[in-house]
Amino acid sequence: MQSVLCILHIFCIFVVKKAMNNNIRDVRKKKNMTQADFAAKLGISITTLRTFEKNSIYPRINLVEKMTKILDCDFWDLYCKN
Repeated sequence: MQSVLCILHIFCIFVVKKAMNNNIRDVRKKKNMTQADFAAKLGISITTLRTFEKNSIYPRINLVEKMTKILDCDFWDLYCKN
């Protein structure tokens, strides 16, 4: 039973994170913010931001929290497509 829950947990994380990265780009664009401006406010490189937006790597939760403050959005705006 525990292995089934572990697999389900991993699957859920993968699905949510994949959707999230596309939302980062969408929310950023709705706020008329360039990648360069957003990356500078986050304190990361443009290259790192691009990898988030292309689903290559995923931001840590503390960075997601910073994103919501900068973009003036809710946590769920980044995790769920509207």
